[in-house]
Parts: sequence; C-alpha cells; structure tokens
Amino acid sequence: MKRKTRVLVLTSSFPRSKNDWWAQFIFHIYEHISQDYDITLLGPDASGSKKNEKFGPIDVHRFSYCYPRSLQVLTTGTGILHSSKTNLFARLQIPLFIISAAIHSAVYTIQYKPDIFHAHWLIPQGLIGVFIKKLFSIPLVVTVHGSDIFGLKPLKFLKQFVLKNCDMCTVNSSYTRNAVLQIYFATPISIIPMGVDTKQFSPKRKSAVTRKELSKKGGPILLCVGRLIGVKGFEYAIRSLPTILTQFSDTMLVIVGDGPKRGELVNLSKELNVYNHMKFVQSIPHEKLSAIYASSDICLVPSIIDPETGETESQGIVPVETMASGIPVIATDCGGLSDAVISGETGFIVPKKDSDAIAKHAIVLLSDKVLLKKMGKNGVRIANINYSWEKITSQFEALYMRIAG
Repeated sequence: MKRKTRVLVLTSSFPRSKNDWWAQFIFHIYEHISQDYDITLLGPDASGSKKNEKFGPIDVHRFSYCYPRSLQVLTTGTGILHSSKTNLFARLQIPLFIISAAIHSAVYTIQYKPDIFHAHWLIPQGLIGVFIKKLFSIPLVVTVHGSDIFGLKPLKFLKQFVLKNCDMCTVNSSYTRNAVLQIYFATPISIIPMGVDTKQFSPKRKSAVTRKELSKKGGPILLCVGRLIGVKGFEYAIRSLPTILTQFSDTMLVIVGDGPKRGELVNLSKELNVYNHMKFVQSIPHEKLSAIYASSDICLVPSIIDPETGETESQGIVPVETMASGIPVIATDCGGLSDAVISGETGFIVPKKDSDAIAKHAIVLLSDKVLLKKMGKNGVRIANINYSWEKITSQFEALYMRIAG
C-alpha cells in the first residue's frame, strides 16, 4: 500500500475550537484533502482549547507560549500583527511564541517525519520553516496571506531570506504575487486564492425573516462585513449613504463586525444624519452571516491602503462570500479585490476613498433590478467555478504532489 504524503503545517492562526469562527479558512484548505495526504497542524494554544484533537482530517497540536495559559494574548482572534500593535503584553510574548513554535516544529519533524513543511505567513512561520528545511532537508512551502507582505516593512530582509529559501510560495491574488516578486524577483510562486464554502454561502440562504430584521421598512439593504479597522474604509460607505437616500429613502446600511473604529463610525453616521438608516451588528455565527449576505441587495467593500503600514486587502474573502450568496459587489481598486470582482459582470470596481462613486454605482444597481439579478447570478457561477474549497484544496494537492515528487 502506498505511503501517504505527510505534510506538517505551521500556522499562527487556527480555530480555537470546532465552533470558533477565527481563521476558518486555514481549516477549510485541508477539510477536503484526499486520503493520499496525512496532515498534522501545529498552531498556538488558547485558554480553553484542546491541546491535541482531530479536526476533520487534520491532527491538530497546539503549543503554549506563555504560562499560565490564560495570559496568552498574542493569538486571541485578531492576528499577531494587530495584537502586538494594541497590546504591550502581547508584544512581549512575540519572542516566546517564536521560540515555542520553533521547538515544537523541530520536535514534530523528528517524530512525524513529514515529506513537506508548510508555513502559513512569512514571519515568523516562514522563517521557522527555513530553519526546519536546513536542519532536516525537507521541502518548504510558504503561503503569503497579505499582512505578512504588506505590513512589517522593517523586516523586508527577513522576508527576502524566506522567499529565497522556500521551494514554493503560494499567494492569494495577482496583487500579492507582485508584492512578493518586488521583494525577491526569483521566488517560485503559485496563485491559489482562499475559497468559500459554497454550500453555506448560497442564494438559498435568503430569508424574509432576516431581511425584515435588517430593514423594517422593507427598503434596499446595503451591506459591509469585516473588522472595524481603518483599512476596511467603512467610513466611505457611510459617506455614500446621504446621496443614495436622495433616490432610495428607505435604504439601510448594515455593518457586520466589531473593532476599534466602531465609535468613530457611529459618530460619523450621526454627524451625517444617517444613523437611523444604519444597523451595526457585532460578531455573529457564520450561519447567520450567510443569511444576511443572501438577504441583502448589494455588498460594499470600500477598502483602502493603510497610510502608516501599507496594509491592504491582499485578496478579500468578503467579495467571494458575497458572490457565492448571489449578491453584486461594489469594491474599490485596492489590493487584490479586482481579482475577485469582475467589474461590469459581478459588480463594480470604483476608486479608493470615493464615496460619490460608491453612491453612483449603488443607485445604478438599485434602479435596475434586471442588472442587479444578472450580476448576482454571475457571481454565484464564478464563485462555484473558481472559489469552492474543493477547487482550492485540489490546487494545494497538485502543488504538494509536485514538491514531494
């Protein structure tokens, strides 16, 4: 019987339990992996998480990096980059995290004898991956998700070191690919976007009850989804609302998510006298989110580039989830969003920080139900063809096959 190809995965983000929403996309990559592959994943521990468990087809092992476990705050659902910016104690835990991740990677490499080491994010996992590759002569795959390439600019020399030494780098969009090649032009690279659960995010999730909850007057529903941080650009969606209301006076703008910008966004909506046409929804289960997507009319993705860090949308999962739900997208020409949204076919691409353009294209769609429906159908078709997790997993399998030989 043929031996399975063993892949040891190192990540700084992974669901802390089977009901956790955080970093589900890492789990979904391997959820549908074929029986020819044996996946072992190393991820950070969290208070209340199981240290070892079977997560679908994945053997998950969580490593601690601070004691007691309740003090571990670096990887608590916002990502290392954001946690270390906002929490001094989290920043102090970075060296502990790196040391623990490196030791556990070495120990599991000795015990598990993997054929491939797969590091998600360049820093620090990719750096640890190079250490494992050099020490144990194992092929290294690195996946760049975005914050690791667009942020952490002072660490460019470390990123370059990882990219020079990996056997393959996967990226989620052409925009991310170009950013990687600017750091190291000879990086062996493959574009594999993150996908969407096309069974969960589907037009079938549309609900009259959900629609009534979002808009009691029965008017158009505009939707924004994501963490309430500056790079999401939600203020430009709010600024577009007064113009939209001149044509569609019962419009509601629903913002799903939470974060440090919440207070500013609420205040802005009051300043513009549109607060009564706003609904702020904090974190909700994915099954409820899918109903909100499918019950809305248009999703707005007004992302920008962070002027301080250079961080931006490397791909954007929200447009893909929106398309799978049968809803048109109005997104900005920012990062990798234009890889997902085909302007004029599944929605529109508009300039960054241009609330007038957002309003104009929203009015076009709301005024033309035929176009609205057509773009929604196009989105479902493209999401199913290009972004189903089964499709994405098959691309990773093909890559593993090439690397393992």
